Amino acid sequence: MNNKDKNTQVKRNNLVRGLKSINLIPPLTEEQVVVEKSKIKLNVGASISLLFFFVFTLGIVGFNIFAKQELNSKKNQLYKIESELNLRDSLLSSNDEILKRITLYQKIEAETYSVKDIVLYLESISKGLGTIDTVEITEGKAFLIAGSGANLTEVSKLWYVFGNDVFIESVNLKTVSKDSVKARFTFEGIFNLESFEKKNG
Repeated sequence: MNNKDKNTQVKRNNLVRGLKSINLIPPLTEEQVVVEKSKIKLNVGASISLLFFFVFTLGIVGFNIFAKQELNSKKNQLYKIESELNLRDSLLSSNDEILKRITLYQKIEAETYSVKDIVLYLESISKGLGTIDTVEITEGKAFLIAGSGANLTEVSKLWYVFGNDVFIESVNLKTVSKDSVKARFTFEGIFNLESFEKKNG
């Protein structure tokens, strides 16, 4: 049997499937077989590439999720630390303010003079010359003394006594008046409180 007869026999075998069926699909040529194998290889390669990219994408997404969770955790820790620092700053500021007030109070208490002592002192040096009715001491060292004496001569003597007292820096006779009973006066001036505090310290 020659080649032509063999090809005819193969074609008949491909066309006839049993007694009742005929295969209408022509057989693949060698070129078509090679092309089909190439297609299969390309499809497998493409599938592997897609799988690789899918896994790679999942890895990136997972890493991003983990990184975000880590970042949020660090942010929470930073917020807690900042809150603690702010609380410490607030406590330190409050403590400093309290210490300043205590120091100021102690300073004022150390420098504060007794008005009662000053009034008693003024009454003691004016005894026999006049009667002191009121003593006003303003902020600082200024004072205003009002009272009365038996006559204008006594008021002049009292003015001299005030003017030469070591605890009075300066004094002026602001007002003076005389009626049938008494001579009324008002002195204004400045105390030497430092000397007064040393005397009573």
